[in-house]
Amino acid sequence: MPFSVRVFVFLGAALLFAMEPLVGRVLLPSFGSAEHVWSTLLMFFQAVLLLGYLYVAVVLPRLGALHLALLLAPLVFLPFGLGWGAPPPPADDSVASLLTLLVRGYAVPFFVLSTTTLVAQRWSEERSPDQDVHPLYATSNVASVVALLVYALVWEPFGGLRLQSWLWAVGYLLYLGFAMLAFAHTRRDEVDARPAVRENRPAPPLLDGVYWIALAAGPSALLLAVTHAFVLDVGNLPLAWTAPLVLYLASFALAFRAGADSEGGAVSEGGVAPGWLRHWPLVSLFGAPAFTRLMNPDGPLVLLHLVLFGYVAWGAHAELRRTAPEGSSPVFYVAVAAGGLFGSAFVVFVAPKFVALFEYPFALLWLTAVYVVRHPPWMAPLRAKLFFGGLLAFVVALSAAWPP
Repeated sequence: MPFSVRVFVFLGAALLFAMEPLVGRVLLPSFGSAEHVWSTLLMFFQAVLLLGYLYVAVVLPRLGALHLALLLAPLVFLPFGLGWGAPPPPADDSVASLLTLLVRGYAVPFFVLSTTTLVAQRWSEERSPDQDVHPLYATSNVASVVALLVYALVWEPFGGLRLQSWLWAVGYLLYLGFAMLAFAHTRRDEVDARPAVRENRPAPPLLDGVYWIALAAGPSALLLAVTHAFVLDVGNLPLAWTAPLVLYLASFALAFRAGADSEGGAVSEGGVAPGWLRHWPLVSLFGAPAFTRLMNPDGPLVLLHLVLFGYVAWGAHAELRRTAPEGSSPVFYVAVAAGGLFGSAFVVFVAPKFVALFEYPFALLWLTAVYVVRHPPWMAPLRAKLFFGGLLAFVVALSAAWPP
């Protein structure tokens, strides 16, 4: 795969996820709650990500090289928070007001960047239809992790808002250059019949799409739930907001960097032992009642939130990778993005109507239920049935015995 394509994907993903804390930094003075701003930001950006994936699936095939012209649109909004990039003051501190500001000032740049990975996959397949393009998705998630860590550890402590905005703008200019190179390199030796090879692949079954949406919704909801719990314990620090998101993206990178085996979603290459992740549905089941013991922990026990979330998210995303179709299937990535949006929207709009942090155990139980529906234990040998039934009874009894 051409080096320019990998850099194009890396820069696009890095700018995409550096944009989230940067925009939060721009908007935070106008709103009262950092946690409220961060949750709404994540939900909004997941919605725009879904729109970007839909664009690649429906519109991009009709545009061809005209897509490169779309990449110029974000220049109007740069640098963020300064000059043309500064949105008007909010009318109030409500979710609706925040979403309005996000749409007016930041939706276009995020939308354009959200298309990067799937566009690169499509360009690469048009040149070499037989190559595995899923690792580009892993590359994008590695870049996202790097961007978030650099922002939290370097940009935020040592750079003011003006410097951060200008650095991001310069990075976008580099991104434009590599986009042109990637397009040119993937057009070399192009064969007219090659695009037809990709287009002739059958669409995934509807039930697979429903499964991907349901499975992707769990880690997304759990991401916000763990962020809320983590912030309650360690305070409103940038690293507290970004640490769960780093684990979320890292779990995608680990799951998609190599092939997956045929059972349980465990990654079979890259140094991870086969079967290491197969217990994630049970860990998720145990985590629901254990959640009550993790609230307000002392000392290092607060890290158990991150350990539980990291393992479960990794296992769920490995299951997504195991069931993903071959090649760059926009339908698969649209389903994953839709699931991420549903999970975050549930936490932002539905969960606050229930008891505090209701979304935490709900997301864990949801993940176990989704997996069990797809892999029913009654289809397993008798010994597995007895084990799973006994374990479920134990967990239910344990949950009832532990006070909230």
